[in-house]
Amino acid sequence: MSFEVLLVCYDAGNPSGVPRKRLHELFDAYVKDGLDPDSWDVEYGGIERCSIYLTPMPSDNDLIYVTTVYRPCGDPRLWQSLYLLMTEENVILVIPGHERLLIARESVTAHLPADLIKSQGKPMVVADADEILECIQTA
Repeated sequence: MSFEVLLVCYDAGNPSGVPRKRLHELFDAYVKDGLDPDSWDVEYGGIERCSIYLTPMPSDNDLIYVTTVYRPCGDPRLWQSLYLLMTEENVILVIPGHERLLIARESVTAHLPADLIKSQGKPMVVADADEILECIQTA
């Protein structure tokens, strides 16, 4: 795939962060080049690879506000990790070209900025990683 997806964290309408430690737990087994703490090359065997870029909160380097996946591969383990993160945190998934933001829990909507909901509409709740992939294929 030759695009990017973004996971963005909010709390009570404000930018928030996912613990960097949690991202390491989800991806370290697949990181092939992690010399830069905010830029990882991830490989799921053979040709299934992508790059992950972390944007920390200005106030706390250990909290990641935006996680960007460049050229996301089709390996289910990538998407399962992203979905799991969406179930644990107040995270939205942004897919360029898709008309709606994606969330894994309805309760996340209450944490999003009002102007984001006004401009993007009510987020779509996805039930699993496969549903995320379906949204990508229709974008």
